[in-house]
Amino acid sequence: DKPRGWFADSTDTLYLLWGASPQPELDHYELFRMVQDDSIEAIGSDSEVWTKLADVAPGPYRVVPYEDKGLESDTRYIYRVRAVNKDGSVGRFSYFDGITRSKK
Repeated sequence: DKPRGWFADSTDTLYLLWGASPQPELDHYELFRMVQDDSIEAIGSDSEVWTKLADVAPGPYRVVPYEDKGLESDTRYIYRVRAVNKDGSVGRFSYFDGITRSKK
C-alpha cells in the first residue's frame, strides 16, 4: 500500500501509515519530514530541509503506524520513509504528505 498521512482529532497531529517491507533482513525504517514551504527542489535530495523524525521498528503487522505530534495547524507536511536492513543497506524512499486540521 502507498504510504499515507491523515489528520487526527487535534490540530497538531498527523497519523502516518505505510506498508511493511517483507524483507527478512529488515532492521527498521527511517522517517523524515519537511514543511511544504521549504524548497520543492529538496524532494529527493538529502538537503537540510528534511528533519529525521525517527527510526521506526517494523513490528508484527502488515502496516507500520507512526503518530507525528507537535505540528502547526493548517499546514502541509511532506514525508519520506525507507527501509534499512541489518547490514545497513537502505531501500528507496517513498514519499507522501498530510495536512493538519485548521484551528476553528
